[in-house]
Amino acid sequence: FPLFAIPVWDYLNEPLLAMSSFVVGEMVRMAGMPALIKGNSIFIPFGHILIADGCSGVRYFVIALTMGYLIGYLNRYSEKQLFAVLAVAAILGLVTNWIRIFILIVIGYETEMQSPLMADHEYFGWVLFAVICLPAIYFAPVVKRQRPQNISEFTSAKGLWVRTLLPVVAIALGPMASMAVQLEPGAKPWRSPLENLGIIQMPKDMPAPLQVPSGGWSETALLADDGIYIQVDQYQRESTAEKLVPPMVRLFDSDNWIQVQQREERLSGQKAILSILRHKSRSRQVAQLQWFDVGGYITTSIPQAKLWQIPAVLQGQNHFQIVTLQANCLDPDCATALTKLRQTAEGLQLKDSD
Repeated sequence: FPLFAIPVWDYLNEPLLAMSSFVVGEMVRMAGMPALIKGNSIFIPFGHILIADGCSGVRYFVIALTMGYLIGYLNRYSEKQLFAVLAVAAILGLVTNWIRIFILIVIGYETEMQSPLMADHEYFGWVLFAVICLPAIYFAPVVKRQRPQNISEFTSAKGLWVRTLLPVVAIALGPMASMAVQLEPGAKPWRSPLENLGIIQMPKDMPAPLQVPSGGWSETALLADDGIYIQVDQYQRESTAEKLVPPMVRLFDSDNWIQVQQREERLSGQKAILSILRHKSRSRQVAQLQWFDVGGYITTSIPQAKLWQIPAVLQGQNHFQIVTLQANCLDPDCATALTKLRQTAEGLQLKDSD
C-alpha cells in the first residue's frame, strides 16, 4: 500500500501529459470547435489554453489506483479480480482528467475566457473526480469469504511480531543507511567546458531559452563562425542534506516551444540527446544537443541522472552539470544545424576528456 505514496509515480508525468494533450486535442477536433492544436497548447479565438504539468492527471491516476487497491484488499479479491479493479481504476482516473480539461476548454470558448474556472479549477477537478469515482466505489462487487478455521498463526505473539516489527525494520533500513553515509561535499567547482573554446562571444540568451533549476550558475558562449550557442549550468552540493541533482521536469519553455523530434545519439563514445524545438506562434526551429554530467557519469535523461547521483555521492563527487548546445535551423529538416552541433559537441567532449 505505501507504494502509492513514493515519488516514483512522478516519472509518469511526462507520458501522461503527452497522452492528455493528444486525447483532449482529438476531443476538440471531434467537437468541431475552431482551435489550433500544437502539442500541449490549444489556441482558441479568445486565448491560449495550456495543458500544463499539473494537468497530466498523475494525481487522479495514483489516487484512483490507491482506492482500487484498497477496495480489492478489503474485499479479499483474488489476484485476477484485483488486476481487473486496478485496470478500471486507472481508466477512470485518466478519463476524469481528460473530461476535466475538455470541459474547461468548452467553458473558456463559450465564456470568451472570462469564467473564474479558467484561473482556478482545482476544486472543480476533484468534484468531477468524486462524481465519476464514487459510484464506481459503491457498485464495486463485494466478495464474501468464509473465515479461516485455524487462525492461531496470525494471532500468536510470534506471528504478530513478524507482521508488525519486520516491515518497520525494513522501512527503516533506508534512512539508517543514508545517516551512515555522511560525505562532506567538496568546495572546489568543476572546470567549465567553455574554457576549451578559446575566443568566444557571450550572448544574452539562447535561441530557445532554457528553464533550468535555480540554485546553480550558468555560462553561455556563442561560436560566431558556426552560429552555435553553448550553455553550461553547474550545481554544487553544499551540504549533506542536499541532493546532487536538483528537481527537474523539463528544461525547455513548453509555453512557447514544442518538441517535434527527440532521439539519442552517440558522439565520440559519449551519449547526447538530440532535439528539434519549434516555436508555437512563429516559423522558427532550433536544433539542440544536451547531456548531463553527474559527478563524471554522463547520461541523457533526468530519471537516469537522479539514479547516477547515488554512486556519485558515494564517491565524493558533489557537482552536477547540464551542457546544452543550440543552433537556429536554416533549412526545414535542420540538417545543417545538426551537422554543426555534432561537430562542435564531439570537439567539446574530446577536449574536456583530455
